[in-house]
Amino acid sequence: MAAVGAGIAWTTIALYASAAAAAAGTGFGIYSSIQQAQDAEKIAKATQRQKEIEAQVAHDNAMFEAGQARRRAVLAKGRQLSIFGAAGLDPSGGSPLLMDVDLTQQMEMDALNIERGGRITGDMLQYEGKIAKYRASLAKGVVPYEIASAVTAGAGSIAGSYLSYTAGQRTRVPRKSTFGNMTTPSSTYDYGPDVRRSF
Repeated sequence: MAAVGAGIAWTTIALYASAAAAAAGTGFGIYSSIQQAQDAEKIAKATQRQKEIEAQVAHDNAMFEAGQARRRAVLAKGRQLSIFGAAGLDPSGGSPLLMDVDLTQQMEMDALNIERGGRITGDMLQYEGKIAKYRASLAKGVVPYEIASAVTAGAGSIAGSYLSYTAGQRTRVPRKSTFGNMTTPSSTYDYGPDVRRSF
């Protein structure tokens, strides 16, 4: 009888150990999921900030380059006027005037094209920043589902351990019948006391 009692005790201990391991695994799984989601959110937010900075830099660089192009246009126009003056041409009319207008238009078009390229690059980088912001919100939003999944898996593991334990406790004990002063084993069997309690 001591062997049966010891067997039940070890089985019970194994059940508790299995339940504790499942609970600890669930806790570690939840912690890991939260950490991964927080890390993904931090990375996405850092990417968003980086893209916003890159967009601002692209815009600033384009404005600077456009300003430099306009400055070069003024210098070129001044050189052209000095060439016309040295040649004795009147820059206020005729071909010199047309050349001056054409040079001004071309240089301004170059400057506007540089500004346009900077805006396009900046817009593209801002869009990438918005995508990173969206990814950060997704990473943050997935945490409750990860927790629910880990809790469900842990509860299933604990329930499985308990069912295995109760199935192991279903021992069949021969029922004894008494005839007078004599005790004889009956052909019918009864489940053990633990089984009756679990129903």
